[in-house]
Amino acid sequence: MYKYKLKPITTAIITTLFFPATTQAEKKEHIGTITVQDSAKTIKERDQQGYDDQYDAKGSKIYLGKDLVERYKGTSTADVLNSAIGVYSGDARNSGALDPNVRGIQGQERVPVTVDGTEQSLTVYRGYNGANNRNYVDPNLISSIDIEKSGSLVSDIKTSVGGGIAIRTIGIDDVVAPDEKFGFSLKLETSSNSTRERVPNFGYGSDYRDHPEIYKNNNYVFSDPVVNITPKSRGNAQFFNFKDNGGRIAVGTRQEKFDVMAAYAYRRQGNYFAGKKGAHRYQEAIQLNEQQTVQQQLGPDPYLPFAAKIYAPGKEVTNTSNELESYLIKTNLYLTENQTLHLSFRRSESTYGEIMPSRIGFKEIEGKQVLPQWPLAHFTVNAYNAEYAWKPDDNPLIDLNANIWMTHSVGDTNTSGGYPREPKERDWGFEYGYGNGKDPNIDGSLINTAATNSENDRIGFNLRNTMALTPDLDLTLRGSMLKEKLDSNDVPPSQSASPFIALPRKGHRQETTIAFNFNYRPTTWLELDAGAKYIDGWTEDDYLKEQMRKRTNGFQNPDERLARRINYNRILTQEEYDKAVAKGYQPFGGSYRNKQILTEVLGLDDVDYHVYITERKDPQRPNENGVLDVSFRTDWKSDKDGRYTTKTNPFHNGTIDPQARAIDPVTGKEVFVYNKAYEHPASELKRKLTEEEKWQFPGKQKSHGWAPAFGANIWLSDNDRVYARYIETIRLPSIFENSIGFAGSSEARKEKMVFKPERAKTMEFGYSRNLQSLLGAERHADIKIGYYHTVIENAFDRDGRLNFIQVKEHKTAGIEALARYDNGGVFMDIGIDYRLKNEVCDDSEPAKVDIGNQYNISQCTTAGFPGGFLRTQLQPKYAINSNLGMRFMDESLEVGTRLRYTSSVQNKDEKKMMQRYPGSYSMANNSPMHWTPTLTADAYARYQIDKNINVEFLVTNLTDRYYIDPLTRSMMPAPGRTLRLGLNAQF
Repeated sequence: MYKYKLKPITTAIITTLFFPATTQAEKKEHIGTITVQDSAKTIKERDQQGYDDQYDAKGSKIYLGKDLVERYKGTSTADVLNSAIGVYSGDARNSGALDPNVRGIQGQERVPVTVDGTEQSLTVYRGYNGANNRNYVDPNLISSIDIEKSGSLVSDIKTSVGGGIAIRTIGIDDVVAPDEKFGFSLKLETSSNSTRERVPNFGYGSDYRDHPEIYKNNNYVFSDPVVNITPKSRGNAQFFNFKDNGGRIAVGTRQEKFDVMAAYAYRRQGNYFAGKKGAHRYQEAIQLNEQQTVQQQLGPDPYLPFAAKIYAPGKEVTNTSNELESYLIKTNLYLTENQTLHLSFRRSESTYGEIMPSRIGFKEIEGKQVLPQWPLAHFTVNAYNAEYAWKPDDNPLIDLNANIWMTHSVGDTNTSGGYPREPKERDWGFEYGYGNGKDPNIDGSLINTAATNSENDRIGFNLRNTMALTPDLDLTLRGSMLKEKLDSNDVPPSQSASPFIALPRKGHRQETTIAFNFNYRPTTWLELDAGAKYIDGWTEDDYLKEQMRKRTNGFQNPDERLARRINYNRILTQEEYDKAVAKGYQPFGGSYRNKQILTEVLGLDDVDYHVYITERKDPQRPNENGVLDVSFRTDWKSDKDGRYTTKTNPFHNGTIDPQARAIDPVTGKEVFVYNKAYEHPASELKRKLTEEEKWQFPGKQKSHGWAPAFGANIWLSDNDRVYARYIETIRLPSIFENSIGFAGSSEARKEKMVFKPERAKTMEFGYSRNLQSLLGAERHADIKIGYYHTVIENAFDRDGRLNFIQVKEHKTAGIEALARYDNGGVFMDIGIDYRLKNEVCDDSEPAKVDIGNQYNISQCTTAGFPGGFLRTQLQPKYAINSNLGMRFMDESLEVGTRLRYTSSVQNKDEKKMMQRYPGSYSMANNSPMHWTPTLTADAYARYQIDKNINVEFLVTNLTDRYYIDPLTRSMMPAPGRTLRLGLNAQF
């Protein structure tokens, strides 16, 4: 990739603006009379059908056409989804990829993303901030985006428990008109609000002992001044400074028996600048609870919205640059009149800024604030696709589509947990000044421990055939197979040198799916769907297998846990106290003799059990301070599925009453009998494994299941329709969820437990109406409103000890509305998303958080329990997207604006639980970001110079707002006001 490509872009745009190729008279001859065969009109008709489908679909669907995607592709890759109401991307500014969140469901391919039918995704570790499931795509190649908001059997889009996203890249119709044999397309752009990133010279390969600034404080975690730079002010970047340039060129030919298209796209963008307006909302100290207040300085996990104290308003936001380079080749072979073979190859290479969220921070050096600038991350995707279609005119039983595809991706991302430069080994003797200088046996070479390598290979096959059994009944059969392999060439350095590095994940999996769906149309006003899907698959942890084969210490199977141990304090009964006093017990004596007496009185075995006598000091019950407590413990056993639940916890199932009160025999006060229940992992009741059992590899983790689907469409009139559907969707565990690593370890290994598939059960009801006749709209006028309710059973999550678990249910519900109007000269659309529910219900996590049942904790809580991934996926309570525009001069000039509003998240359950369990909600426990309500405005003007050339001027974040994107996992503000000038030419 080249550093200074495409700088002539702006010159070319300005030249075209001031020296157009045709006169105004020549323009008018073409504008408004473009034939149907014109390439641009063909793509517009395809997009128009996509927008119509939003209102005609049997569920909730979003479509983003070519003009919309290219206009609002934004600064970061995730910006391509901003026009889709109710759809977000996690960690939009610190990933270089898409991590879709639909209706509050996200991660682990719950919302699979396909690009031209191929799949690529990678789950990466984000330190204290959980994990991201990344899908890398080049926005400069996108022609359209289809989004299903839940599972589906009637769509060709691959979906899972949270829906699915199908991205289509440009093709022959984007370049060559149907009645032409050759075509050429050129797109050039330049944007403001960018500065070239300044990556420091980290001196890799040199000996760290020659850099005293690194180890001068002898600290375990380096304080490295080389990493930090002084952020720039916006200055001339308010206007075009040629630091963000991009372009795309495509050529194609259409022949009788084949067509072929080739495209190249490139964009070079530096670090962007934050906005200014509203920054005061991100500068205040935050009160977590009565015990924790976050001031302006950073703690171990900067998750609260004091971002403006780190990234100053109008200043450079480090680690946000991106350089994208892509190649695309497609060909269609017309074998017969009704048989087609489509072949494609795509390669995208991305070099982008990235930093571990917990390492975001600032320091002051010589009175100047500095920020870390990490090395750039790198990701490459190669995708291959071959698709065969056959639809004979004389055989209604054949409408066949078969697709075989493969992707190979290689990533070197800054997600290992390390730092930009650390030594392979630390020479502690040299650092502390004892010994004889440098130890020659220690390799102190500086390396990048922040980077981790991943290689992901996938190969898949999809088959679909629709049979018209009768004029009113169709049957669609589907089948698919997926094989995936995840590998890494990481060689972790010494733990003494870099203790935070996560283990590399390696594994492979296979999934097979078969499905059928009947579509029945008994009358002109009724349409029914009924079908089912079966999925079967397995995963295997290759890294664990490799280490167990070597018998590497630390990778053996843990001893089988038979029970957890709950330690708790209670007061003595009057009888126990009297017996103890009779034997010489002295209240508050604290002597060893007192412990011996209580051991005898309580009938305890002093060999296996130690009596502890403590004076009660409880801030929650200050009137009980001074009461004498004696320690006890009880066993907490698992249920038949290996889960520790409220039904088996003695403090939750009635075995021990945490609210019991009695007279304390020492003080005479009426007090709570039980106090300070807590779990001590070291005292778990276990069965020691034999040597053979310790090194017995668990093998493949298998799972399968059936999922039904039903739906109905009812036309109340020619313009009114209601729909209802019920669909179940199954998701099998991913490699990430069934392998060991720092971001999530398998607690199931202790219980000999096998994870179950996630099962989503979704109900949807909706109403749509065509208002074109009523409103007299020239082109279209529609409304659609729908309600959804989804329950995901056995939802994967993580607990506070970083162990993967499955919670009982994840419930989401809400109301969605769409409306549009286009009268030729004026057009608008609006989307509204209102969240009614996003809660997680479980009978295990409450028993862990409130192990002594002190507060009678609810089994359902908004978003999720502490330490989990789900609690960070909570969408805004409501959001509104709106587009408004006008067309002038025979539609050669179009102006418009986009408004986006998102509310803040009010998680009252979490706020309440923070007060009760401050330890479980520490800052280093994957806490969600907070953001304020935000309204952003964008505006554009597009001018058609002639039928072949148009220019567009766009301003995003028109009011220069300072804000944080919803669902971000990194406290990085979004880009400030950005200008973009673009030229599109097609011949």
